[in-house]
Amino acid sequence: MPPSPASPTAPADEPTLRRHDSGPQVVDLQRRLAQLGLWTLPQRGRFDQHLDEAVQWFQAKYGVRGDPPGVYGPATRRRLESLTS
Repeated sequence: MPPSPASPTAPADEPTLRRHDSGPQVVDLQRRLAQLGLWTLPQRGRFDQHLDEAVQWFQAKYGVRGDPPGVYGPATRRRLESLTS
């Protein structure tokens, strides 16, 4: 399944990601969460329940507001990218 359409504030090449999405953007999300110790499973590029929970945990730990829980939208992306490379 392709990534969900980007929100109006997100650049077209930075889609909002949520459960059931897959692809290289999901691998990048998993890689960045792994840098913070929040993802220890294989980076297979599937946005499953485990990744949803990891994103929710990241959002709670770092006080991310503006995206629904478990959704990797513009606010979550900005915060995660500010902490990782």
